[in-house]
Amino acid sequence: MYNTPIESVKKENVNEPLISMIVPIYNGEKYLERCLYSIRNQRYRNIEAILIDDGSTDYSSKICQDFSKNDNRFHFFSQDNHGVSSARNLGLDKIKGKYLLFVDSDDYIEENYITKLWESIKLTGADMVICDYRQECEHTNAIDMIHYTAPPGDYNRKSFINQLSKCPGAHYFGVLWNKLYNTELIRSRKLSFNTALSLGEDFAFNMEYLSLVNHIKVIADRLYIYSWKNPSSLSHQTKAIEKQLEERFILYQAYKDLFCRENLEHRWWYKLHYYMLKAYFEETKALGSDIKKYQRKFYKRYISDTGIGKKEFQMFLLMKELKHLMKFNNGG
Repeated sequence: MYNTPIESVKKENVNEPLISMIVPIYNGEKYLERCLYSIRNQRYRNIEAILIDDGSTDYSSKICQDFSKNDNRFHFFSQDNHGVSSARNLGLDKIKGKYLLFVDSDDYIEENYITKLWESIKLTGADMVICDYRQECEHTNAIDMIHYTAPPGDYNRKSFINQLSKCPGAHYFGVLWNKLYNTELIRSRKLSFNTALSLGEDFAFNMEYLSLVNHIKVIADRLYIYSWKNPSSLSHQTKAIEKQLEERFILYQAYKDLFCRENLEHRWWYKLHYYMLKAYFEETKALGSDIKKYQRKFYKRYISDTGIGKKEFQMFLLMKELKHLMKFNNGG
């Protein structure tokens, strides 16, 4: 399906606004053609695809150049390897569209992905549209795995933040690729990606963007296919745990800043802390004998930033231990 010849793709939407797509790429040759064909085959035709190669050492650059030569809607740029945030920032400098989408190079999109998102903007005047997605795992062949989504409908900023607070760490809210953004809003605040982050840079961007919007439209259509890879290959497995936790603090601050701007920090104080504590256990569960050391480091840093009490922290540790014990006794 994804390698449809360009001559057979029906030309539509030529009078509709230009929609930009930023695709950061690093050593993505295995999946890149699938991704780019899915962009080329979109029913919505008035697009520009900004391909940013971030210092790949495989054939990614050649694939991108071939697409840009054969379809003038594809624009190829390259830079030395500076990371995904830097690549996306370069893309932000290059886009010309009225609206903006992000696509990861190892994923792909349904042919009506842009059409559905644009139609929602056109009908409602929303500042952002969010769709659902399918999640595929290449090592288990699992598809449509359960994930949290906001109910379809129209939201103002505060009602959407209320949905976000129900599951603060949900992939659905943090990622870029299931959302259509207004380029003018991004430029009004000069939003960009924090190059100091290698985890959650997309989430931090979204929290800043949310502070600019008044109307969010959520649709139920599963239009994006997210390809989930083997967790052992993820970058966080090779990074120091202290770096992981430091990045979590930055994300926590992004949450806190958003809630403070909306005067909602007291209402969701508990959920903010729960998010941080849950993240801590996710990052440290494989540390074994070193876990006590990181408990002390984490608590020392965490209490200085948040003011959570020692008894509350110890209670959370106890609850986690009891939950683990109950699971073990039940044969879990």
